[in-house]
Amino acid sequence: MRPVSSLHLVLLGLALANMLPAMEVESSWGLYAIAVGCAILSTLWLQRSGGRALSGWMIHFAVIASVGFLCWEMFGEHDEPTIHIVDLSHFIALLACIKFFECVTYRDAGLIAVIAFLLMAISALISASPLFGIVIILDLTVGVGWLMSFHAERDRYLVESRMVQLTGCEPVVVSSNSGPVRGPAYSRAVGATSLYLVVAATAIFIFLPRGLYGGIFGRMHGLVPASVTGLGDAVELTDAAIFEDPTPVFKVRFSKAGIPIVAEDYAAYLRAQTFDRYYQGKWSGTPMLMPRTILPTESEYPAALVELPVTPLPSSLLKQEVWLDSLGNGTLFASYPPIMIETKYVKGLKLDRKDLTLEAAGIRDTAHYAVYSLDTQTGPAAEALTRHTHPRRRINSEIPVRVRLFAGDLALKFGDPGDDLQHATIAGGIRDYLSGNEFEYTLRRGAMRKNVDPIEDFLFQNKKGHCEYFATAMTLMCQSVGIRARLVSGYHGGEFNDVGGFFRVRQRDAHAWVEVYLAGRGWTTFDPTPAAAVATRARDESLIAGIRRTMDFLHFKWSTWVVSFDQDSRQDLAAGVKKWLATFTEDVDETRSFGDLIKTLAYGPDVFVWWQRVLYWLVLILCAVLVVLVLRVVVILSLYIREIVGDRGELQARIARRPEARFYDRLLLLLATKGHVKPAHVTPREFAEQLSQSHIDLRALSDYTEWFYEVQYGQRDLSESRWQRLRQFLTRLREDTAFGTRS
Repeated sequence: MRPVSSLHLVLLGLALANMLPAMEVESSWGLYAIAVGCAILSTLWLQRSGGRALSGWMIHFAVIASVGFLCWEMFGEHDEPTIHIVDLSHFIALLACIKFFECVTYRDAGLIAVIAFLLMAISALISASPLFGIVIILDLTVGVGWLMSFHAERDRYLVESRMVQLTGCEPVVVSSNSGPVRGPAYSRAVGATSLYLVVAATAIFIFLPRGLYGGIFGRMHGLVPASVTGLGDAVELTDAAIFEDPTPVFKVRFSKAGIPIVAEDYAAYLRAQTFDRYYQGKWSGTPMLMPRTILPTESEYPAALVELPVTPLPSSLLKQEVWLDSLGNGTLFASYPPIMIETKYVKGLKLDRKDLTLEAAGIRDTAHYAVYSLDTQTGPAAEALTRHTHPRRRINSEIPVRVRLFAGDLALKFGDPGDDLQHATIAGGIRDYLSGNEFEYTLRRGAMRKNVDPIEDFLFQNKKGHCEYFATAMTLMCQSVGIRARLVSGYHGGEFNDVGGFFRVRQRDAHAWVEVYLAGRGWTTFDPTPAAAVATRARDESLIAGIRRTMDFLHFKWSTWVVSFDQDSRQDLAAGVKKWLATFTEDVDETRSFGDLIKTLAYGPDVFVWWQRVLYWLVLILCAVLVVLVLRVVVILSLYIREIVGDRGELQARIARRPEARFYDRLLLLLATKGHVKPAHVTPREFAEQLSQSHIDLRALSDYTEWFYEVQYGQRDLSESRWQRLRQFLTRLREDTAFGTRS
């Protein structure tokens, strides 16, 4: 292969691209920079040396150094546990860098291509990034085109070298500087092959998901991001990166005494669940010891959630009108403390009368409700509510000893924990300590130390985390000194829509904070998460921040839709499709035309959001392409069967033909694939003369036709040199997409 040709440069680019996903796993960008440098230096070396490889002793030294690097990565001491398959990918990448300096023959180029394929296979096991998907697309397009061009150029080189040998001269390197002609036939062949591979890969991905047959594709534990912004049924502190999810959750409009709140910086804490028991990084929900079901009435008057001896003044109530985008798990969001709910769409309401958390047993046609919360901590209503929501019992959290001792020393700086009147000051001091400059808010806190409680690692070692870490730390520190506290999950803030006068709350607005029970005031909200971090998250709407959030969201979706696609996911997908098809067939009316049915099928279910509909259309296109490819395979198989069997007249002709002359049938079939079909009324000699005069690649066709006459009708045998020349011509005609099409 000619060094520094387009074929050579594209090969280097593909090899570097296939290294990217494996390097991204552990952010080995220094090693990747070495690979890029080797690609550039090798190109300069081969160009200046006239295609001469690097000295053998230097190659051997580099291989030994690579082996030493592999041993150090696998068995050396590191701060974090090593993953051997990642170490292997680094070693293979180094071998590719060494091979860059030896890329002077077709065999060397083929080895680099094999190394690139191995890196792609390893990346399939260790990468959880959409970058791997981009590289796959690159391999299925540019890579397929390079492979076809590589084989065509290599075959041309072998044919030319063999022809020189047959003339009696010494073998010489004969290569074309222009490379194979890339005409329409070449583009069609590359496109068809790429499309076929995409369909085959998609089918394998769907029918052989991860975890099938003993977990053959299950090597992703610890590498898939485990969290995304939003609410769950539990709170667990992990070291996995959290990605911001822009998915809308609900719209909410605030008002007091009938006057809407339109301040863009207004940020209410909308509660969902409370947690008061902690054990080794996990929070458990507060059990509902006193559940009650409220049956809503059809009247327009609100239903009471708490029985108060006095009626609150309208000016002391915060009204929250909520429109849910999805029903979810039935959680209803409200500011603390909710005392009334106004809705006719909730079938049944589950209420924890101590924690005042709301859950709908069922929602009717639309998810719309209004909640009234007491917006003051003074007055008869607030005093009655404080007595009503008094803590039910002591909390039994599993708090690390070091955290208890530290919390006790810190609390003494702000007051006496034994004095209930000083609990507010102590809680405020703990909040200020956590929200100070000593701690950092981040969604990517890094790896957690082994055999250490997550909150202990956060307070004394890492000192970085998201809102759940800050809220957990304050809750446990308060509980350590005897102050009643609980962790609360919900949503905080939102994006104000000045046209509709409401706030759009998204999954990325999910938050965790603390509620502390204070004597005479009841449960009071404290937020230890740094205010600057929360304000930046809500205020940063720049283009760069939007791109970063979009990339994070795509990264998470790739991880959840593609990387984590397992047997259960496939079953859920199949069940959803089956359910929709059943609904589709049930809704078919006899009066609907065939065109209406096609339009309905093409549009898909009405419940789809925009991205689900796009995916649905992509699946339809994929199915259509699959049908076309299957038909194409059937046509090709029919041609082969026709060649072997044929009709009765052709079968008699084949029986009469000598075995040595059957190469002519193969020649006609290959010419037909290039668009040169022999008419029935034209003799073989006339057909050969027409093609040899009109196509430069087929000038030797007259010679092969004469050989056919000699073998079939002259009862002669072909010599070995003629057989070699004929085989090379047939091979090139079969594998080179451009050969035989030039006029």
